[in-house]
Amino acid sequence: MTTFYSHFEKGLRKSATAAAGGRLQGATDVILADVANPAVTKPAKAPYELFGPGDVQRLAAGAITRRFPAPNASDAEVTNALTALKQT
Repeated sequence: MTTFYSHFEKGLRKSATAAAGGRLQGATDVILADVANPAVTKPAKAPYELFGPGDVQRLAAGAITRRFPAPNASDAEVTNALTALKQT
């Protein structure tokens, strides 16, 4: 049976331990292998940064293709937060 997860943390995000300039930073271990002789390996640290909100400048044209409820919709659900705000 399939298990539903309402939220899932990716491994790189979980292992990021510092933040600088709006980006999460971390390092993970990787094992490098010699192409000619795969039995010869060497561990190495691989530092990384994850993009954050500061990396977004604007939405590309066409990024928003639909809004729900549609503007001026007469059958929008009253429990929708935006619709409820407009009615008060």
